[in-house]
Formats: sequence, structure tokens, C-alpha cells
Amino acid sequence: MHCVEPEQLLFERLKAKGFKARLTCGAILNVPEVNYYDAVFSVNVLEHIEEDRQELKCYADKLREGGRLCLLVPACPSIYLPIDKSFGHYRRYTKKNLTKIVCAAGLQIEHIHYYNSVGYVAWWLSFCVLKQMSFKASRVFFYDRFIFPMVHALEYYVLRPPLGQSLLVIAKK
Repeated sequence: MHCVEPEQLLFERLKAKGFKARLTCGAILNVPEVNYYDAVFSVNVLEHIEEDRQELKCYADKLREGGRLCLLVPACPSIYLPIDKSFGHYRRYTKKNLTKIVCAAGLQIEHIHYYNSVGYVAWWLSFCVLKQMSFKASRVFFYDRFIFPMVHALEYYVLRPPLGQSLLVIAKK
């Protein structure tokens, strides 16, 4: 296993805790050797990388034939707000534009769907309507602990929402 962490502070925390995987700070571009991995997981990373197409190509290049990319990114450019920019996000994605750039990287989409529809509504209400500029830790804790598990179960077992705070992609090389 090889972990690539773009955030220097989080990278240092992982090292200090004795994380067992090989660690690289930066982007996958900073992994010099060519390895052929069974899977690449990228969770809320791609939106922080200005050259996202190049990063996706590197993901594809690191995968063996038949390997999978599991990708989670922020969705819906309509809710890209100053708070996104303050987090270092360059963008949010739509199904259409994410499909296009994943396929251009040489990968075949197996699954793509919106994720966390209630999070979309909460984000829109908090940051578009109420114009908040930060999170309240107690609200995030409550949502993550009590609301999100129910939303996840409904979206996984009952229905795929037409919109969501995130997009989840599984692609194959």
C-alpha cells in the first residue's frame, strides 16, 4: 500500500502516528517509480489539484490492467462558493464533465452517481442562502453521527439521488 497525502500537516500527522503504508507528500505525480496498483482511491483530493486531468492520467498510469479507480469529489458547480475556495478547491464537478475527463485519462466508468443529497441541501442552505462563512463543529458532528448514516443507507439501498454534495466514481483501466 502507498498513501499520497497532499496536505503537509496531515502527512506529518500520519508519519508521527506510525502509519504502516509507504507515504508520499504531494500528488501522485510525486510518486517517482512506476507501480501497478490494483486500486487507486482518491477521496476529496482531485478538486484541490489545478491540473486535474494530468492527475487523473497519472492515476490511470499507476493502475494495472483491470485495476480500479475509486474517486469521490465535490459535485455541483452551482454551489461552488467562497468557502470552497477557502478550502483550496479549484472546482466542483458534474457527472458529464467528470465522465469526460475520467474517460480521457484512459479509464472506463463502471459507476457514477451523486452522493449525499441532504448534504447538498444543507450546504446550499448554509452557504448560499444564509451566507455562512464557516462550519459549526457541533452541527457537523451531529450531521456526521446521526443524519449521514441514514442518508447513506437510503441512497445505497433505496434510490440514487438526482443531485448530491459529492460524486462517487468507480472506473476501470
